[in-house]
Parts: sequence; C-alpha cells; structure tokens
Amino acid sequence: MGVDDTVPAGFVKIEGNVVIDSPATAEQLASLQRTIDAHCPVLDDLIRSVPVSLHLNRAEAPPSKTLEHKGEES
Repeated sequence: MGVDDTVPAGFVKIEGNVVIDSPATAEQLASLQRTIDAHCPVLDDLIRSVPVSLHLNRAEAPPSKTLEHKGEES
C-alpha cells in the first residue's frame, strides 16, 4: 500500500479552537470550558488510554435461492 512504517497511522497532535460570542466574563467562560472538558466523552477517550479491541468477522453468505421455472403445461 506504500505505507511508511516510520510515520504513525493516526494523529500526532489534535488542536481545536472554539470562538464564542457571549456576554460571559472570562472567568465564567473558563468555568464553562472546565465543565465541558470534564464531561466530553470524545475528549475523555482521546486523553486517556482506552483499550481497543477490533475483530474481523466474515459475513455469512445468505442462503442460496433456488428459482423454479414452471413451464406451460400443454
């Protein structure tokens, strides 16, 4: 596949920037960010080690259908 094994397959860094238009104070916005960070499942999965287990399963073939042709009776 032409893949370079010296380069990680995943991200090496993730950054985000949120722009908010709010009358809240800087202290209130900092509190909001702490609350969101504490309850965000995606952030939680990204910053802690989460065991991952992937399995490859072959799809079962559907049962074969037998088509019967009924010819005209003479």
